Amino acid sequence: MRRVSQPWIWPLVWLVGCCAAVAGPRPEGPAVASAHPLATEAGLSIMAEGGNAFDAAVAVSAALSVVEPYGSGLGGGGFWLLHRASDNFTTMVDGREVAPGAAHEDMYLDADGNPMTGASMNGPLAAGIPGLPAGLVYMAKNYGRLPLARSLAPAIRYAEEGFPAYTRMTVGLRFRTDTFAKSPAAMAVFMPDGKPPTPGTLIRQPDLATTLRALAKRGFDGFYRGEVARRLVRGGACRRRHLDRGRPGGLLGGGASASDRPLSERGYHHRGAAFIRRRGHHQYVQHAGGTGFR
Repeated sequence: MRRVSQPWIWPLVWLVGCCAAVAGPRPEGPAVASAHPLATEAGLSIMAEGGNAFDAAVAVSAALSVVEPYGSGLGGGGFWLLHRASDNFTTMVDGREVAPGAAHEDMYLDADGNPMTGASMNGPLAAGIPGLPAGLVYMAKNYGRLPLARSLAPAIRYAEEGFPAYTRMTVGLRFRTDTFAKSPAAMAVFMPDGKPPTPGTLIRQPDLATTLRALAKRGFDGFYRGEVARRLVRGGACRRRHLDRGRPGGLLGGGASASDRPLSERGYHHRGAAFIRRRGHHQYVQHAGGTGFR
């Protein structure tokens, strides 16, 4: 299973079409803008199948988890600013990742009380509880029109069949080569030759496809309970005493039986949306997000 190395970076999705009317001529159909053409295509295809803008947001976010591995992923979190035109309802769904239950104030200090270089950036102690999967499940259930499995289908296909590497991606991988080198599984997927792929190289992620299928089939429980959760706990458990201070199970699990419990019972919550007036226009913006303890 692949772990995203920078879980604090979330996908930014902007959807137009099923939104409040704005000045000027109405568009002929829905529009989707994202950080990658395949993610945009995923959103448009879901809307063409009868989904609404919220279904498209799920599809785009999931697709970015596949095709934008340096900036998005199921191992991180996301914010979704939503507007429903039918009743003028606006809100923000906060799926930001949170600290594991076993986190504590001196977790990044060594036995002598000195900061451990890089411990908060890379490795097991840097991992938070992912919020993006829970956010996708929540949006599909409460705002979407299609089943979650339908909206995740494009992302599963991209992960299984692959997508061509591109320049921006290879630059990001090159920047993190030293970190990737510490994970044989990550190297096997993204740098099988020991170096970033050249643009056009097909990138397949079968393990990620398996995880997405579990999420599509079982929803929240497909990620936060069962086999996926157990693998996350095992992979994130740091058993070296100088990092884990001798506690079995590491931070993600918090105990030997943690794999039998959900990783998080609160993968998301609403923060609402702020209403502002700027240069004569009304705008809804998200409240400042944060991570850490909740």
